[in-house]
Amino acid sequence: MTLVLVASTEPLPVPRFRLWWKSLRRWKTWQYSARLTLCLAVAGALGQLWHQPKGYWIAVTVAIVARRQLDGALRRAGERALGTAAGVLVGSLTVWWVPSSWWLVGTVGALAGLRPFLRDRSYTLYALCMTPLVVLLLDFGQATTWETIGYRLADTAAGCAIALVVGYLPWVRREKALPAAV
Repeated sequence: MTLVLVASTEPLPVPRFRLWWKSLRRWKTWQYSARLTLCLAVAGALGQLWHQPKGYWIAVTVAIVARRQLDGALRRAGERALGTAAGVLVGSLTVWWVPSSWWLVGTVGALAGLRPFLRDRSYTLYALCMTPLVVLLLDFGQATTWETIGYRLADTAAGCAIALVVGYLPWVRREKALPAAV
């Protein structure tokens, strides 16, 4: 294997780099990372304490629901919870039914094709589409139980609650209390 280096005639984006480097001195730059880290730590701890087969669904939900901007976070969590709950039921029932492999491949293809279309139109419908896609990909060819469906719904609710209670509410209060220059 040969490594080929190509010299670029474009100058390095020094002004952008300096702007980014300067921004690292502000708390606002680190706030999302801090919120997400805190939420994922709580989700991980809950997943460890609550012994169940796939506790990582809590952390996955937190990562999806927690947003960089605090604006609209409450609405997004509600839409995610509703869409995911419906999606878990649809996806789990599909796997529970255990259709043929070709039917599953077609369903995965259709859901994957719908994703980009729904993402910009309705987050609830996007979550409704995305969740069965993930369920089908994770459980491909395996039957699921009602217990697993219940765990997924509970994990989704827990992840949404963590994103709201740990990653949204305290930070909105803090942001309102701080002056705009911080």
